[in-house]
Amino acid sequence: MTSDGTKGFDQPRSKGVGLIVTIVLLMLILGIGGANAQEVRSGWDIVDSGTQVDLLTAEVHEGEIWAFGADGTAIMSNDSGATWTEGGFSVSNDLTTSDSNFGAMVVAGKGGTILWMNEGVWTDLSQPELFGEITDIALTGNRSFVLVTGSAIWTGLVMDSGNIDWEERDSNPEGELLSISFLDSENGLIAGERGTIMASSDGGVTWEYR
Repeated sequence: MTSDGTKGFDQPRSKGVGLIVTIVLLMLILGIGGANAQEVRSGWDIVDSGTQVDLLTAEVHEGEIWAFGADGTAIMSNDSGATWTEGGFSVSNDLTTSDSNFGAMVVAGKGGTILWMNEGVWTDLSQPELFGEITDIALTGNRSFVLVTGSAIWTGLVMDSGNIDWEERDSNPEGELLSISFLDSENGLIAGERGTIMASSDGGVTWEYR
């Protein structure tokens, strides 16, 4: 009898607890929904870039926003992206990768195309006879950079004469190298096919597998 009486007492209590939990959950869901709605209302604005071509890489440099893409397209905004103008140089190959650091900017892509900006001036450093498609590029100084093309790693240094000192530093027998990034002038990482990760602590001169 004691057991039956306990069951009869607990049953309505459980229903009451369940009802309270349901109400609390509904309040939480409605609260979260309201927060999300506010985030959506304060989100991105759609603006006209002035071009219909594919834009493939972008950088923020010295208060300006640059975007680069197919057929050598380059556009620039100096008002946080509200309006855009043409970049001011003319190349025909796709621009697929870029980097901005050390007060300089570099953009590269197909056909060995390399464009370097330093002190507000663009210089064409393209090497079509040396490189095919440059997969990625990273600055290690305002006159130096490391690039990957296929499975090879190259460093480039712009001399005072305007010539470039090119050095092939390493290659990856496991497959193509796909991405490069430098934390500072010395320490960098490369990622590639088949789980490849390589690291450098001397500005890209030597590389080790990780």
